[in-house]
Amino acid sequence: MKTLIGKILLSICILLSASCNKNDYIEDFKKNTPEQMTIEANGGPATIHFSASNWSVINVAAASVSSTYNYYESFDLNGNRLNSGTEKFMLDGLGKTIVHIYPDYTLTLVREYPNSLTIYAENHTDSLETTPLTVGNEYDTKDITILVHPTKK
Repeated sequence: MKTLIGKILLSICILLSASCNKNDYIEDFKKNTPEQMTIEANGGPATIHFSASNWSVINVAAASVSSTYNYYESFDLNGNRLNSGTEKFMLDGLGKTIVHIYPDYTLTLVREYPNSLTIYAENHTDSLETTPLTVGNEYDTKDITILVHPTKK
């Protein structure tokens, strides 16, 4: 009897451990995603490739002390405005967001394909600008540092 109960408990444990593996159900979007991207003085583009399509742009923030605030404009791929403002935004799905980091810095994030994000930049300051970009989903996030060289004048 003890052997039968032991076998039943062992079978239940094996079944539960095999069914609780989140990698069977959720693709890891951030596999091989870089920690940092650099956009040269010509303004880009720089493209980040993801290993899955289950992610969104969660936040872009100005890291420079000279930046006063951000203003966001989000559009679908047909150019229709989805939202705008100074609050935290989320680019969910395909589309384009222009991030104005005042006074003299702009990032344009374009998600034309599910597994990639293309970034264009205009940096009219005299210094290298650093911008934290957060992408993720309900299970995980990834921070990517965007470095933008001054745009040639």
